[in-house]
Amino acid sequence: MTEEGAGDCTQGECACDVAAVLPQLPSPAADVLSYRLFQEMPYAEIAGLLGISENSAKVIYHRARAKLRKILEEAYGYEV
Repeated sequence: MTEEGAGDCTQGECACDVAAVLPQLPSPAADVLSYRLFQEMPYAEIAGLLGISENSAKVIYHRARAKLRKILEEAYGYEV
């Protein structure tokens, strides 16, 4: 994950692993993470696209990151 990095993987490997795991997350969480991590969109723009408040986009992002972190730790042994 771009903000904290992950264990011993290279940034490209981590990005591929994250992309592979995204479908395991529910739709709004996967969408928010994808827009934020891969397209580097601001929360306001993500909120506009999804029809939610900016605050909701932030909450969804942080909760989705926690779920993603857990999945990556369990599936790939990353310490994120």
